[in-house]
Amino acid sequence: MNKYLDEIIIQQRRDLERQKHSTLDTGIYAGEELVFFEERVLSEDGTKMLLPSDFIEMPEEILKIKYPMEKRPQIIWSNEDSTIDFTFSLLEPEPERDQLQQVRDDFCNTLQMIYPHYVFTDNGMIDGKTGAWYWAEFLSTTINGMLYNHLHVTCWENKLMLGLFHCPVQLQEDWKKIVPQLLTTISKKEKLV
Repeated sequence: MNKYLDEIIIQQRRDLERQKHSTLDTGIYAGEELVFFEERVLSEDGTKMLLPSDFIEMPEEILKIKYPMEKRPQIIWSNEDSTIDFTFSLLEPEPERDQLQQVRDDFCNTLQMIYPHYVFTDNGMIDGKTGAWYWAEFLSTTINGMLYNHLHVTCWENKLMLGLFHCPVQLQEDWKKIVPQLLTTISKKEKLV
């Protein structure tokens, strides 16, 4: 009986700790890890957004292994062991804003044709500071197990911005709440006058 009571107390403490850390400002739990966020400059043009503070630009030697194709994403940030990644590519031409949903759907349909084992689970739209992000979630398999993926598109600097986030499927419930919040932080660095 005491063991059962101890487990209840421990769970209540965990729940209280998670409530204290439930925003990008205070940090958010992803699995058992408390993730803190800081603003990072993504590109030379001054594009910036909040990312986990322990994320790094993926080193060249890992890039070539994980993304061996020549047309790899232009911007790749990941945790140290490269199990959680954010990638972004700027593509031409920029679609009309009212075509973004169709662009997202076309990407998903293409992925489904190439990889019929991908399981698409949800899609939607997020309003950000700089415009709408159309997104889709899907599960994929790797040598190490299943991945949760969050594909997202928006118009950015007269181009189409295509982004992809992925993490181990065990962390999907936490990250599917975090990723949309991070996307709304993307902005352009102000120029000094």
